[in-house]
Amino acid sequence: MAEFVSARIRIGGTLPHTCYEELAGHIAAYDLRTEWDGPPFDSQFPHSDGPLDLHAYDVSNGTFDDLEEFCIDHGLAFWRWSGGSAGAFDPEIVVYTGSGEPEDFTAAEDEYAVFDAEAIFQLGSYEAIMAAIGRSRFDPPPFRLAGTPS
Repeated sequence: MAEFVSARIRIGGTLPHTCYEELAGHIAAYDLRTEWDGPPFDSQFPHSDGPLDLHAYDVSNGTFDDLEEFCIDHGLAFWRWSGGSAGAFDPEIVVYTGSGEPEDFTAAEDEYAVFDAEAIFQLGSYEAIMAAIGRSRFDPPPFRLAGTPS
């Protein structure tokens, strides 16, 4: 059974104009907002100079599966935080840098990574712990559209 929690995703990188309508469709399907309790994402509105920063309450299992898959397929970097559901799953942060595989981090409800004793032991050194914290705080590049609109 699905659990519904709050989640946030920040998306950056360059996307061809020809793919933008599909991205906007995924964003609309999750009813993503430009801020908590803010207006829905407006695909016609000019974007800021940073990554797309999108929020939602009541997200099934805290993931944007189709949107995240689209980002991975198109090399768009993202950082996603989702809240936890008692007895079902912990809060998490997922980072995708635009290549390779997404990396998961256990998180707090305040959108930062947390490391238990086992994770710290596996990381093995202060430098490795600090590197993991740095990766969990990944800031996607600005979102850009390439090419001409169709």
